Amino acid sequence: MDTRRARKDNTYPVKLRLTYKRQRQYYNVGIFMTKDDFNDVQTFSPNAKQDRKRKEYLKEKQQEFVQRELSAASVIKDLPVFTFDAFKKKYFDETDYSDLFSMLRQRIREMERENRPGMASSLQSTLKSWEDFHKKPHLPLEQITASTLKEYERYMLKAKKSPATIGIYIRNVRIIFNKAIKAKALKDEHYPFKEYQIPEGDGFKRALPKVDVLKIHTYAPLEGSPEHYYRDLWMFSYLCNGMNLADIAALKYKDIKSDKIVFYRQKTVRAKKKKLIIIEVTPEIAGIIKRWGRQPATNDSYIFSILKRGNSPAQQLAAVKQATKQLNKYIQRVAKAVGIHGKVTGYAARHSFASVLKLSGESTVFIQEALGHKDLKTTEHYLSAFDSEQRRKAQNKLL
Repeated sequence: MDTRRARKDNTYPVKLRLTYKRQRQYYNVGIFMTKDDFNDVQTFSPNAKQDRKRKEYLKEKQQEFVQRELSAASVIKDLPVFTFDAFKKKYFDETDYSDLFSMLRQRIREMERENRPGMASSLQSTLKSWEDFHKKPHLPLEQITASTLKEYERYMLKAKKSPATIGIYIRNVRIIFNKAIKAKALKDEHYPFKEYQIPEGDGFKRALPKVDVLKIHTYAPLEGSPEHYYRDLWMFSYLCNGMNLADIAALKYKDIKSDKIVFYRQKTVRAKKKKLIIIEVTPEIAGIIKRWGRQPATNDSYIFSILKRGNSPAQQLAAVKQATKQLNKYIQRVAKAVGIHGKVTGYAARHSFASVLKLSGESTVFIQEALGHKDLKTTEHYLSAFDSEQRRKAQNKLL
C-alpha cells in the first residue's frame, strides 16, 4: 500500500511490487483501499470470527491479490530475459491478438483499470474455464472453430454448468474475436460464430404467472423481518419494470422526480447512447420506499441500505452479490410457503414482469422500453421463450 497521499475517500493505492537483484519497482494496478481494509486482507483467515459480509469481502480481495500476483508471475515466466521495462510492457501493454488467453488477460486488465470488477470477474472465470478445457498455455484464435465451440459446450455441460453460464463465457470469447478482427490480427474467414449458435437459458422457467406473483404479493411475513424486507425488494423489482438488484441498490432519492422514478441502468451507464427508464410510482412502490427507505432521505443518499457512500466499485459489487444471495434465499422461502413449486430467484421478478405484460397483450415495443433494451431484437429474443411456453400449453389442451 502506497500511503504517501490519501484520496478524498480516505483510500490509498495498492501497488504490485517487483524485486529483482535488490532493486524494486512499484506498479499501479487500479486498486484503492483504506489502511484497515488492506491490513485485514493481509491477515485474513477463513476461520476468523467476523461478520459474514465482511468475511466475504476480505476473501474476495485476498483472491484478487493472489490472482494479480499469479498473472505477474505468468508474464515473468514468458519473458526470455527479465527487465523491468520488458515486464511493464508485457503486463500492461503488449497483447498477442492472435491468442485467446493473451487477449482475455488484456481485457481483464482493461476492465480493472476502468473500475468494472463485475466484468473483470466474468472474464476471469471465462479465462479459467478455457484454460481448464484447453490444458495448454496458448490457444491461437485460428484454431477455434465452430466444432471447437461445440466441443467446449459439451465439456461445460458435462461439468454441470448451465446453458446461461456457458452462453456468458462464449459471448466473452466472441467479443475477443471481434476485437482481433478489428485489429486486423484475424481474418473474417476464421470467425466461427457464423456457423455456431450460442446457447441461451430457458427464460420462461424463471418467470412466474400472474397468479403466483399475487401469492407472493399477498403473503404476510413477520413485520420488519428479513423475509419481509426481501419479499418487498422482489416486489419492488417486479413493479419497477423488472429492475435488477444492481439498479435498485444504486437508486438515490434524487432519482424520484415527483411521481416518477427516472434512472439509467447500471450496465449501460458508460454507453454513449443510453435509454432513460421512467417508472410511474404506484401506491405499492411508494409503500415499499416508505417502509424500507434510508433516513434521512437526502437527495444524494441511496434509497435502500445495500450500498454505502464512498464504496469502491469492488465493494459495491460485493454488496450487491451479498444482497442477491439473501434475496434468493428469502424469496425461495416465501415461494415455498405460498405453494409455488420449483426454484424462484430474484431475477424471476424481471422475467415475470416481461412475461405478465406479454401475455396480457402489451406490445413488444412497450416492453422493450420498459426493460431498457437498446435493440428490439433483444426483447424479441427475451420473450421468445414465453411464446414457446404459451404454444406448448395451448397444444396440451388439444387432447
